[in-house]
Amino acid sequence: MEKDIPQEISHRQARRAILAFLAILSWALIIYSNTLTVPFHFDDHYFIVKNSNAYSLFDWVSLWHFRPSRFIAFFTFALNYHFGGLNTLGYHLVNILIHSGAAFLVFWLINLIFSTPLIKKEGPCRYQFFLALSASLIFLSHPLQTESVTYISGRFASLAAFFYLLSLCLYLKARLLKDASSRWLLFYFLSLFAGLLALFSKENTVTLPLAFLLCELCLFRSSVKSSLKYSLPLLLVIPVIPLLLLLHSEPIMHKFVDTPLSSWNYLITQPRVLITYLRLLFIPLNQNLDYDYPMARTVTELPVLGSLIFLAVILALALRLLPKYRLISFGVLWFFLTLIPESSIIPMINIIFEHRLYLPMAGFSIFLIGVIRYSPINKRLALSILTVSVLVLSYSALTYNRNLDWRDAFSLWDDTVEKSGKKARAYLNRGL
Repeated sequence: MEKDIPQEISHRQARRAILAFLAILSWALIIYSNTLTVPFHFDDHYFIVKNSNAYSLFDWVSLWHFRPSRFIAFFTFALNYHFGGLNTLGYHLVNILIHSGAAFLVFWLINLIFSTPLIKKEGPCRYQFFLALSASLIFLSHPLQTESVTYISGRFASLAAFFYLLSLCLYLKARLLKDASSRWLLFYFLSLFAGLLALFSKENTVTLPLAFLLCELCLFRSSVKSSLKYSLPLLLVIPVIPLLLLLHSEPIMHKFVDTPLSSWNYLITQPRVLITYLRLLFIPLNQNLDYDYPMARTVTELPVLGSLIFLAVILALALRLLPKYRLISFGVLWFFLTLIPESSIIPMINIIFEHRLYLPMAGFSIFLIGVIRYSPINKRLALSILTVSVLVLSYSALTYNRNLDWRDAFSLWDDTVEKSGKKARAYLNRGL
């Protein structure tokens, strides 16, 4: 009888996982149902429509030479073209499927986090399935995700995040099995493989080994030295990405070097950008494809100083509250960690883009369910369900409405011109 109990638990977990995935996929198809006929926009023409390298499924050499650091993502575009040509329906269905998969991985990630030693030490969680599903639905329905789902080229962000989350989930599974089963090595190597797929989907995934370290320090309380040995194999691979960027013959580095910003100007502008990101996470209104964002000149500017102080307070609180409110602190630290590649010292042409929040959104979701987990409403399931339902339904309505702006080129660029009335690129694209 005792041997049957773990098997029953395993079957129940499998049923719940299937139920969660079906719920996630169904809801994704509903809130993104008005995107299936959205045409190619903006960089889609450069990356897909006018890119003959993305037309041959079996010409991997051309795909590699076009942009090696995003080879996996371009391979998925080649798959789409092979089966459907330039019919955007297939591209959108794949984007929705990737987004649903990433949301399901958030569900799995939360369940694994609840199984880690330091979270288990806080006491049993009465509504673990509900909290995990809530996090995944928040991730799925938030309107900021539209730029990575509705916009076909946004697949770079969503696919990279999918493999990033998959790698982290497999890593946590390996760590949880390490002292209980020899299968931990299988999960560990699968984690490294998924990490490589992430690295060759988009460059922002270079923080993955640091995410391993974050899990070790926040969820397992390992020393930095012992934590490094698990992430070392992936750390050794990371230098390959910048090397590929530097050696590549195409104008791939233009987005990093041909900017009016120096590294210093870009760096001191980012604190204000991070505040904007935080505002968009909590109040996702007035979304914009192409923000006309002011460039900071000196660190002594009041908006820059104010933003730095505010962000420093948030980080200090996250570290201070870590021993008592681990889920909340973990979510906050995840947000900052995953934004390092695009919001630090490497200057890019675009100071701010909403799709850069796709991966940090997982941290935001963990933060929100952490608030529910530690707040008094956690003791009343009905109140918790009502709170999450209002949040998810509100996000979903905003997502559906935002997708209407993407329905054709005029509606998208009319909206952008209205919000960035002094930016030439918005007018240029509308004119084209």
